[in-house]
Amino acid sequence: SGSKLKITAENETEISYMTYRGDDEEEQRIDINSTTVDQEIDIPMGEHNLTVILVDVNNETITKEQKVKGVTKPVIEIGADEAKENYLVTITDETGLDRVEVTLRGESKTVTVEDNATEVKYRFPLIENDENILEITAYNVDGIASDTRKVRANK
Repeated sequence: SGSKLKITAENETEISYMTYRGDDEEEQRIDINSTTVDQEIDIPMGEHNLTVILVDVNNETITKEQKVKGVTKPVIEIGADEAKENYLVTITDETGLDRVEVTLRGESKTVTVEDNATEVKYRFPLIENDENILEITAYNVDGIASDTRKVRANK
């Protein structure tokens, strides 16, 4: 989930602790003291080799190695111009944007982002006597979706 990775496990014997490390980083330890693990850890941006080791109360270990990729979600900011004539939308993503899905007043369209820009800006006019419902979801080049933003304004 973005730059977080959720580790889950179950064991018949109580798990004392788990350790994890990415690539050649220093090993991190988390005490568990349960038969289940449900733990989120931070992972840095980019691709990494993650090693997770679970150690139970009998000192038996379970090791899992896996490639992981730390990514970020696109960020959407929505405001209005001073005259409240337009929605002003700014979307950013550090890895680059792929496409934006927009629904305005019930009409949907998908806009491809040229050159995978890291920032795009849009202006959507507000129409008088309308609820002007705007819903936006952005996708980055890694295929990760932003949180969908939905706003409503009356003009």
